[in-house]
Amino acid sequence: MKLNVNVITWNVGGIDFPDDLGILFNSNSLEEIDIYSIGVQECSYFKSNDWQKHLQTLMNYYGFLQVAKVDMCQMFLIVFIKSKFSVFVENVRSSYKAMGFAKIIGNKGGIGISFKLLGYTMTFINCHLAPKPYKVLERNKHAKDIVKYLNIGENFGEFDITSDYLFWQGDLNYRVDYNFEEVIQEIEKENIKLLLLKDQLIKQRQTNQVFYNFQEAEINFNPTYRRIKGTDNYSNKNNQSPSWCDRIMVKSDRDIHFLYYDSIKSVKHR
Repeated sequence: MKLNVNVITWNVGGIDFPDDLGILFNSNSLEEIDIYSIGVQECSYFKSNDWQKHLQTLMNYYGFLQVAKVDMCQMFLIVFIKSKFSVFVENVRSSYKAMGFAKIIGNKGGIGISFKLLGYTMTFINCHLAPKPYKVLERNKHAKDIVKYLNIGENFGEFDITSDYLFWQGDLNYRVDYNFEEVIQEIEKENIKLLLLKDQLIKQRQTNQVFYNFQEAEINFNPTYRRIKGTDNYSNKNNQSPSWCDRIMVKSDRDIHFLYYDSIKSVKHR
């Protein structure tokens, strides 16, 4: 049986719930989607409930029911499923692991949801890893520790959760190893492939340091961090280069067909 899964990650930068959130879902394609996984980072603790209620109302309107939700400090993850499949959902589990200051503050870390659907185990993880361009090894360790400590499935290896389909989304914070001006110049020349050669996450995966055996769709869009909302311009924060901080990957022994992988200009990663 074929299922279409739409995975969304958004670092909202503390903003209020926007009036135009429907742009994330594209109502013309909603009938083709069976499962939505929505992972949010940097959502104010005092605004998180409002965000989740609005998302619940919107998805219910389009015929989706909530499987589960989990939140931790400034992050939350909600999984919705088309109502006709809801009776086949079982063994729902959720968990979280803080990786912020002293590994007890939840502004960084990971949250996860798993469940069985028609006999297949589906797992979704939303994360926010260590910032700053030079903290590559710390990001790697955070990702491995999230897998190690999340209580959503059996762990059989350093980077393995037993699941038929494991989706990983979030602000992973891996950067492009060029300075700000160098990246801007290549973006203006539409030279994405050259920039991707300097993408930290791709390099770490190629050398089996982290996220081994995961798949990511081809990146054909400009960096998402720190793009100015509604433009092709970037804000320069301490000469940190524009980067693909926001990523989605999947791990499965079964066939995966990527239908769409893109970013939305009218929203921003702060």
